[in-house]
Amino acid sequence: MNSRIDISSTVDTKRGEIGLDHRLYQSLDTHLDVHGRQTDFDELTDREWGVTGRLAYRKKTPLGNLLMSYARTLDQIDRSGASGRARYFDESLVLTSSRTQFLANPNVDGDSLYVTDAAGTTPYIEDLDYTLETRGNRTGLRLKRGGRLSEGATVLVDYDVEMTSDINYTADDQDFYLRYDFARALQGLGVYYRRHNLTPRGADTTDDMSILEFTDQLYGFNYNWRSLTWTEEYETYSSNFTNYDQTLSQLEGFHRVLNTLKWSWQTGLQTVQYHDDDREDGEDHSRILFAGATLNGPVSSRGYWELEARINKETGIIDETFTGVSGRLGMRWRKVKIEAGARLEQRERFDDTRDRAHVFFRFAREF
Repeated sequence: MNSRIDISSTVDTKRGEIGLDHRLYQSLDTHLDVHGRQTDFDELTDREWGVTGRLAYRKKTPLGNLLMSYARTLDQIDRSGASGRARYFDESLVLTSSRTQFLANPNVDGDSLYVTDAAGTTPYIEDLDYTLETRGNRTGLRLKRGGRLSEGATVLVDYDVEMTSDINYTADDQDFYLRYDFARALQGLGVYYRRHNLTPRGADTTDDMSILEFTDQLYGFNYNWRSLTWTEEYETYSSNFTNYDQTLSQLEGFHRVLNTLKWSWQTGLQTVQYHDDDREDGEDHSRILFAGATLNGPVSSRGYWELEARINKETGIIDETFTGVSGRLGMRWRKVKIEAGARLEQRERFDDTRDRAHVFFRFAREF
């Protein structure tokens, strides 16, 4: 007999972790932990427990510095009980404007999402700070350029899930990273590679996309020359619900003006080419041309101000032009921070134009 859990029902979550970190000289860092979580939604139980190991190796060579790291997590996932609605809390996602980051669970109720910063204090708004994308029974978030979220920002997401079936499998998560920074010949050049893959082991099926599996590979380099940084990246992503290739070309600069003012800017192009059979012509790619500049400086010894302007033009899946300007003024005194400001923006998406004006005041105190 199926039962439905109301949003007001009690959610009982137990979490635990014990770990060990060790450093051998300055070259080798190791980490090992055992962790577990059990969440009870009335008659439904969701368990996750496993181990994580990480190694990070640093080496100085005649030409520069080498960094290699490897991490592997084995988690046993077990969901059992009656079908119904469950509430998940504080799932961490790292958002970018170039690709959608999908939530760990399928069958998410999009209207139930509550997105905040990593501290859980500042809420973010759909279509202003991020957009939602649905692929089959998966739901993902994508950063909106020009909003309050910066590229690569970490957010916490609360959401409701329609539990439709029991699952039992082992999630094998592996992450390998390699980087070399030249210190003599080709000084300022850094090249890097990352491979991240998630494999379900012992699962009955992944055809309905209830269980995620993917392989993500990233190749890139950046070159620093005086106050300029040039970045090139190429990424391939393949999963059981979407496949794409992505490139990023970006140039950014940082300058000081009159010793007290700081001016930074960036411009670039991101392209994404999808390889999914169900995408129609015109919906199989995305191109984002972006530019922005920021000027900030001090106010006496405890204050600061900042002015920012951004413009983005996206074509392909979404035809949108965004322009925005913002300004803020803040003061710090001991453990107290006060900040006020305003943001004006315009979005033109297809045939729809929207103007927004946002005024804010924030007061924070550390304890």
